[in-house]
Formats: sequence, structure tokens, C-alpha cells
Amino acid sequence: MTEMEQEDQTIFSSTQPLFDVQQPQRVNPEEVPPKKSKKLIMIGIILALFFVIILVLLVLVSTKPKLTLKDGLEASPTVSTDLVSDPVFDRLNQLKQDLDHADPTNRNLPFPPVNMEIGFEKKY
Repeated sequence: MTEMEQEDQTIFSSTQPLFDVQQPQRVNPEEVPPKKSKKLIMIGIILALFFVIILVLLVLVSTKPKLTLKDGLEASPTVSTDLVSDPVFDRLNQLKQDLDHADPTNRNLPFPPVNMEIGFEKKY
């Protein structure tokens, strides 16, 4: 019969060392490697990511194509009109104009009169 299968717990508790405290072994401080602080590591990672993001943004801004006028050319002050004359686009523009014209928020009409005689009361 093993110790765990015994029914008498007094024997089990008397055989086990309950209050034996082992003294920790003394360690020479020169042999212990210094601990790296987790906060310092996290701050380093965050700063590295911050610099990488700034570097990526600078590269994106610098590679954006810049519009420059060649020597002797000037920008035309006229507004370009829609050169595409497609029936679908014409119909779409007409529908947009109709929608803008029918918008009730653009009208300054008074509210309709209210009939105060209508009610839910029963008349006998």
C-alpha cells in the first residue's frame, strides 16, 4: 500500500516534513548576470517602430510625383469642360439636376395647415 492510499492521515502527516524550511543558497553577485529591464526593451521596440513609420512616410512623400511646368509653358486659365459626350453621362447629369431641383430641403414653403377637428374621441 502506498502512502497516498493510506486511510490514516495522522501517519501521513507525521511522516511528511511540514515546517522544514530550506535556507536559500548564497549566490556570488559577480556570477549573476544583470537582468534586462522589460520596460527598457519595450521602450526600445516602440522607438524603433516609430522611426520605421516616420521613415516609410518620408519615402512615400518623396516618391510622390511632382507636377512641374516646363520652360516656356504656362498653365491655361480656362476650365476644361467635359469632352465626353455619351448619352449615359448626359442622362446621369440630367437626373442629378432633377434630384437637386426636387430636393425638399431647398424649398422655403410654409408647413401645411393642420385640421384640429380630427381626433380619436368617440362622439355619442
